[in-house]
Amino acid sequence: SPSYGSSEQRLGNMLGNKSKKFIISSKAGEKFDGLNSSYDFSKRFLRKSLENSLINLKRDYLDILFLHCPLNDLEILKNTDAIEALSRFKEEGLIRATGISTMSIKGGIKAINHFDVLMISYNCSYKDEQIVIEKALSNQKGVVIKKPLCQGRLPNTSSKPIEHCLKEISNTGAHSSLFGTINTNHLKHNIKIAKKVFSIPSTKSKLRNNSSFNYLEQSSKNEINSMVINSP
Repeated sequence: SPSYGSSEQRLGNMLGNKSKKFIISSKAGEKFDGLNSSYDFSKRFLRKSLENSLINLKRDYLDILFLHCPLNDLEILKNTDAIEALSRFKEEGLIRATGISTMSIKGGIKAINHFDVLMISYNCSYKDEQIVIEKALSNQKGVVIKKPLCQGRLPNTSSKPIEHCLKEISNTGAHSSLFGTINTNHLKHNIKIAKKVFSIPSTKSKLRNNSSFNYLEQSSKNEINSMVINSP
């Protein structure tokens, strides 16, 4: 996301010509000046944001572009041109799939009818939006879980809280889970646990293979600040 500092530039520089081997997504709609966030969902701003992301990531298209919604996501969907703008980008071949990072149940339910992929909050301490996940999957939409580790505030109800949280999300049927970190030791530790958890057969979800884990382990220096675990 452009609002995540230099994350796009760092990822673009790190992957280089290998980027086509990965599913690359970004967000648009939020501006961050280092202190405060503001939002702009006009067609003009969203296009400019996408164009900048493509330059930073050294790509001629993004696999997914997510709307970066604030708390009033439902209002954004009803009263801005955001849906139309992302649909246009897809028609032009600038993105392969439209996406939205939702903030509410009502916003998530409405988004199902307009987007290919939904990014939804879910973890072992917060399951309110499970209904959105279920409805999205039943409508054959992509689902990405955000905040799977409770933003670091893990519950003390288990002796292995990270493993417990990962097992919880593996049973949702979601296609991917997003983990963000600025600590490479945390990243390596989470990868190690995720390898163990996602290698366990599940009736709904498991990893295709561990190639993405291996690449991240080899590359987990200061250049990396996030990871995505993909499942079938």
